[in-house]
Amino acid sequence: MRRVPVVTLVLITVQLFVFSLSEAGPAGEDPFLGCWKSIKDPNVVIKATDNFLILSFAPGSYQVRTMPIMRTDSGFRLGGYIPPDDIEISIREDSLLLDWPLPGKRFIRVSDEYRVMDIDPFTEVETESMSEELKEEIKTELSSRLEQEQQIRQELMLEAGGDMTSEALNSPELAEIRNRMARTDSENHSYLVELVKTYGWIDPERFGLNASTAAYMIALHSGDLRLMRTAIASLEKYKGKGGPNENMYGTMADRVALNMQMPMSYCLQEYIPREGRMVIPVINDREELNANRERLGLQKFEDYVQMKKDNGFDIRVFEMDKRGFYSPDTTSNTSMEH
Repeated sequence: MRRVPVVTLVLITVQLFVFSLSEAGPAGEDPFLGCWKSIKDPNVVIKATDNFLILSFAPGSYQVRTMPIMRTDSGFRLGGYIPPDDIEISIREDSLLLDWPLPGKRFIRVSDEYRVMDIDPFTEVETESMSEELKEEIKTELSSRLEQEQQIRQELMLEAGGDMTSEALNSPELAEIRNRMARTDSENHSYLVELVKTYGWIDPERFGLNASTAAYMIALHSGDLRLMRTAIASLEKYKGKGGPNENMYGTMADRVALNMQMPMSYCLQEYIPREGRMVIPVINDREELNANRERLGLQKFEDYVQMKKDNGFDIRVFEMDKRGFYSPDTTSNTSMEH
């Protein structure tokens, strides 16, 4: 956990990592597009779009994982934080055959409505003026819900001894705390989704910075790409302005980037899959990356990486284009080129 000198990062942003730029549309002439269900495990469903594979591993789950994909002369190439390589994809009658590094090789076509896998932001809501009484009620409720989730996260951190790796957080000894945290996050998520569908994003102009921050933190921990991308759409107007509002935008955008296996534009999030290892996927425009960080009063990216190395982390940096692809020549395990 690192500290950034802006208001939102006095809050605890623990999220148990769940394998979870949508351009998904109805399947057209391309037989690859659309939804497919694994024959081996019916819970595994993918939705193929022009630029992404959207994967779901649990029925009814709003938490999905995406992987960038593009066509090549020989077939397809997967992006994200795995070695760039061609994968073999073939369609035989109504079956999709994938030779890829994930469970399940054979899929059958299902209706696009078989599983809700929409990750587009919620439709923008035009609301009439709200009474001050209603605003105060929403602000009080959000504050109470944030306080509860922060208390549970504080308890988890203390019991984990400050070790924020996936291995430590998922230890059997912490199961009861994790379950309470999951229940709280689920309840908060449901509440916030209905709130946003009714009144739009909880923005600081109408509700104040504290309420907007509470909504942002609940969305950040939800794992719901639709909700998080709704927040990004509302907060994007603060990009380039600096201060706590751009920090909220950048942190949310970076969390979505991690969930979608895309590059971070600020490096405000950390992915530590196991003790001693840190994965840092960032845009390959170093000048833009450092400009984004400078506006928030952060050290240069190169200095940040060196600090983490000095603290004993085995760093792997992925410099990616904005479509989510990288060249092995730009991937570093032990050094940074300035």
